[in-house]
Amino acid sequence: MSLGEACFVVPVHPPKFHYLEELVRTHNELFETNVVVVFSSQADANAFRSRSNGARYTECVHRRILSNIITEKKLFGVQQAFASGCEYVACVDAECDFIKAVDLKRVFNEWFNAKTIHASLAWDEDARKINMMPSRHFKGNVDKLAALTHDFRAYFWFNQPPIYERSSFERFVTSIDYNVISKSLVRFDYDFLLYAYHLLLNEGFRIEVPSVNDALLSSRFGFVEDQHLHAPELFEEALRVIKPMWIKEPFVGMPDNVFMRFHKDR
Repeated sequence: MSLGEACFVVPVHPPKFHYLEELVRTHNELFETNVVVVFSSQADANAFRSRSNGARYTECVHRRILSNIITEKKLFGVQQAFASGCEYVACVDAECDFIKAVDLKRVFNEWFNAKTIHASLAWDEDARKINMMPSRHFKGNVDKLAALTHDFRAYFWFNQPPIYERSSFERFVTSIDYNVISKSLVRFDYDFLLYAYHLLLNEGFRIEVPSVNDALLSSRFGFVEDQHLHAPELFEEALRVIKPMWIKEPFVGMPDNVFMRFHKDR
């Protein structure tokens, strides 16, 4: 089964298998292509296959973990999907599912060509620390990244699914010397933050913090994942600008862009 020109990559470990079953089931119902599932061992892959009831998915196993198992599994899966011919890859956690079919290549292409990463200003200092950590891998550009990200307060994690485009990803892997830095990744060296910083520095992307009700958007962490912290009117107004492809809690009148749910475990 082909992965198509755009696909999803999902890293997983056994405690999340029950979420993965639902993700794969809904993907099978709505899309003709396969989702790529990344396991840490062949034993894990076999264990999931034994309970998958013939579901369609593409299996790959990443055994060579050097430092940060989460980031390494995700970027390994992204590399495998690109090697299979995909042009766009979204890498998501197992705690997601799909609620309607869309043309994945079209929506991913629209996001990439807009070259805009929507963010909110984080009021939790831990969010700023998370943003700062990966910047050390961009030697000579830390000050520039600080300027581009409102001194690392512009938090965009989970406002959209993490989407990767093949050509820019290949340049990212080379420019950051990923084969070298993968030996020293730490917990907060999140995969998409690394890639997004490359997009900001080298691919013409920009951070946009929308102004809603005459104030820059702010939240504890990511605005879309903090749905429960915001008044419905403010949340809906902000979503008209962000146009997310996913949401935690679907609601009547949510943007047409939404086709999946995330953070089902939170």
